[in-house]
Amino acid sequence: KKRTIITSLAIIFGMALYIIIDSMLVGVEMESERNLFWYEVSMARVQHTEYIEEEKLLPLIYPVKNPEAIIHHLEKEGIKSAPRIDFRGEAIVFKDPYPEDGSMPIHCIGIDLERDSDVYRIEGSMVEDKGRFLQQGDTGIIMGAKLVKNLGADLGYPLIIQTRTKVGTIQTIDTTIVGIFSTP
Repeated sequence: KKRTIITSLAIIFGMALYIIIDSMLVGVEMESERNLFWYEVSMARVQHTEYIEEEKLLPLIYPVKNPEAIIHHLEKEGIKSAPRIDFRGEAIVFKDPYPEDGSMPIHCIGIDLERDSDVYRIEGSMVEDKGRFLQQGDTGIIMGAKLVKNLGADLGYPLIIQTRTKVGTIQTIDTTIVGIFSTP
C-alpha cells in the first residue's frame, strides 16, 4: 500500500507540474503572438512581391502600388487597415544633452496618424509623464522606452536620423522626441 501511494503521489505531482508548465508556455506563446499582431505586423500585410525576398533589408524601392485602392477595398469588406513604411536609419546624437556623442542603427516606422490606432495599439502604450502620441503636423517622433534608455535620451531631446531614400540618396531628418512608448 505504501509503494502504491508513493508512486501515485509521484505521478500526480509530475502530471500537475507538467500541466502548470504547459499552460504557462501556451500562455506565453499566445501573449507573444497577440503582441506581435497588436504592435508590429497586425493580422496581415500587403507587400510588393519583390519586397518579401529582401524584407530583412527594409528596402524602399518596392512600394505597394496604389495603396489607397487596397485600403478602400479592405474597408469595404469591414477590415480595418493602416499603411506603414518600415526603413532603416541611424540615430545620431551629440553630447549635451546626451551622455556622449555617437550613433546607433535603428528601425524606423512611418505611420498614418488617422488610421494607425485603428489597427495597432501603440497610442495606448504611451508612458505616463513621458510625452504624448503624435499629432497631425508634428515634426517630432515617438520612441520605444528601451531605445530611449540605450541612447540616454529623454523628452524634448533633439535627434538626427540618417537614412537612405528610395533612390539611395542619403537623407537626414532633424527631429525632437515628443513621446515615449513601452509595449508589453
